[in-house]
This record gives sequence, C-alpha cells and structure tokens, in this order.
Amino acid sequence: MRRVLSLAGTGLDAIAVVFKAAIALLLLVMLTINIINILSRSLLNDAYDWVFHWTMLMFIWMICLGVYVYMRENRDVVVDLIAARMPLAIRRALAIFADMTGLLFMYMVLSPALELTAMQTGHMETIALPIYVSSLPLFVSALFLVVHFCLHALHVLTGEIIPYPRTTPRDLLESGQSK
Repeated sequence: MRRVLSLAGTGLDAIAVVFKAAIALLLLVMLTINIINILSRSLLNDAYDWVFHWTMLMFIWMICLGVYVYMRENRDVVVDLIAARMPLAIRRALAIFADMTGLLFMYMVLSPALELTAMQTGHMETIALPIYVSSLPLFVSALFLVVHFCLHALHVLTGEIIPYPRTTPRDLLESGQSK
C-alpha cells in the first residue's frame, strides 16, 4: 500500500513539474508575442488584434495549471494556530475534513464540466479554437487535485503524515520559516 501511495505521490509531483514547465513556456510565448506586437505598433504602425486574445487565453491557462501546482506543493491556506494544539486524533479529523472539503469543491468544478463543454461550441474571438478550450486546464487541474486530496487523506489515515504538527515559535525561527 505504501509503495502505491508513494508512486501516486511521485506521479502527482511529476505532473506539477510538467505544469510548471508549461506555465513558464506560456509566459515566454505571451511575452514574446506582446513584445513583437509593441515593436510592430511602434515601428511599423501596425498592431495585431489576435495578440490580446491569445494572451488572455494563455493567462487563463497559466492560472488554471498554477492552482494545481500551488496546492500540490502544500501551499494551501492553513490557519493552524488552534489545530496544531489539538490532540492528534482531532488534528487527523480536521485534516480529513479539509481534504473532503477540497473534494467537494472539485466536485462542484467538475460535475458540470461535460455539460458546459458541450454547450461551448462556438469559436473564440480572433482565435480559431472552440470556446471550451479556455476551460480545459481548469478541469484537468481539478481532476489532479481530486487525486491529490484523496492521496493526502490516505496518508493521514495511514499515519504517514502527521497533520498540523505542533511547533513553537522557536522551531519556526530555527527552521527559517518565520518570513
């Protein structure tokens, strides 16, 4: 069981690395086409209308992919001042509750996905792509977050992760996390 959980975690981490690379590539393309557009407008007095629309699309993709990366790297928003002082059983219950809440939100994102994409048959303005292409990264990230929350809950249940570890301010200062 531990091997399967470890492999799943490694796979999710690899997906996060791929998403990071995709985000960097999207940012590079966005910067490049906008620089070309600015230069063209300044030097040739000719601007490209499609640059704005592609930039918006790539920005949306970056955000949608970035949500998964952010959550996978355990940078979720946590206020653990009270939770860290609870007994371990309560901390585990809180962690499982947080994972279930995450799963509920991912369900709310994914449940209308097929219906929404089926309705979005038109093309984007100045881009010859269907409208649903802009929301696909959101659904892909949500699917991977479902696996992430399930895996985290399993780690908590099996005792491989101690949720909301108890720390003192001195521990945080010594570890360099006080920033």
